Amino acid sequence: MPKRKRSVHGGGSVYQRKGDGRWVAKFKVEATGKWRELYARTEKEAYAKLQQALFEQKQGTLVTAPQQSLQAHMEHWLVKRLELKDGTYSTRARRSHPPEPSKKSSPISR
Repeated sequence: MPKRKRSVHGGGSVYQRKGDGRWVAKFKVEATGKWRELYARTEKEAYAKLQQALFEQKQGTLVTAPQQSLQAHMEHWLVKRLELKDGTYSTRARRSHPPEPSKKSSPISR
């Protein structure tokens, strides 16, 4: 196999998995800082997917959820929000964002 060119800094990487032999294109999503992996059957397909994802990221159209636009996500969220009982949403919101601990009050003077 011919030697591959080195990729540029921040350009992601392509490698073959040992377990199943699939090719993985891996890159860091700028918006979240998390790594994203794209899978392909061949090395050439993996490089193509990596280049497409990096292009979409540069254009600002990379969607980190599987094929979901912001509008679709918000519509789904709204439908699910309306299905919940009134108290359920506020309870879940409190649990996921607990209040900050209160400052210790000063001793009461007599």
